[in-house]
Amino acid sequence: MDLSEFRDRLNGRLDHDAYADADPSANGLQVGRADGRTLEHVAFAVDGVAATATAAASAEADLLVVHHGLVWGGLDRITGRAYDRLATFVEHDLPLYVSHLPLDGHPDLGNAARLADFLGCEPTEPFGELGGLTVGQRARARAASRSRSWTSAPRRSARSPSSPAPARTGWSRRPRPAPTRWSPARARARPTTRPARPG
Repeated sequence: MDLSEFRDRLNGRLDHDAYADADPSANGLQVGRADGRTLEHVAFAVDGVAATATAAASAEADLLVVHHGLVWGGLDRITGRAYDRLATFVEHDLPLYVSHLPLDGHPDLGNAARLADFLGCEPTEPFGELGGLTVGQRARARAASRSRSWTSAPRRSARSPSSPAPARTGWSRRPRPAPTRWSPARARARPTTRPARPG
């Protein structure tokens, strides 16, 4: 698929124009040229930082799509971290596509909608507004999830100390995993690559 076609389809599907005045992020293609570029592999990540760009380039991605890009309300100076980030994309000739608030508020593809689905919930209505635009989704547990109940075996009226305790059956929560310590290595985004779908 051509990058310009990919860009235009995502811009339209995520309704970027509607968020243009409310979102400080420059949504859409932030880095690179669209014309004449063919996409075979696309990497996805949360943040468009230097480490993410390097990982995407190492994975031979033709484009990196992120939620948090490089440009927020314009660029005054390209120095320090801003320079490092931008230089990484330019050095690897890696285009960067960004969708911030449009991806937060989209009822089907948005972060809130997909997270609700992952948690077994169903989005019910738009939630949260910024400049009159939706930036989230309210959701509720699906009926199957709400109907789970705890059942136990009948209690014995009396039992000897040597007899086993009655067994409980039914749904129970999985134990929580042990907490892990934060480290820069764990915090780095690790993009995955997928072939771009043909039109």
